[in-house]
Amino acid sequence: MGGSVSTLLQAIARDNGVNKTECYAFSPAPCISEAENSRLLSSDCYSFVIENDVVPRASKKAITIGIKRLVAFTKQREI
Repeated sequence: MGGSVSTLLQAIARDNGVNKTECYAFSPAPCISEAENSRLLSSDCYSFVIENDVVPRASKKAITIGIKRLVAFTKQREI
């Protein structure tokens, strides 16, 4: 959660006129939409994803697909 919190704090600082900030976030959860990301964070926020960490890749679409696959797998095992 630390990476996500620091990303949000930088976005809040930027929105309040603080322009000299940099953020280095390790495996942050998706917490800012693409439109807000491009406007508030520009090139001063660096996110690092560690190997196969699923948290930074979590999105509504990815979670929905995962649930559908899990349900299908569960139904398949019941037969």
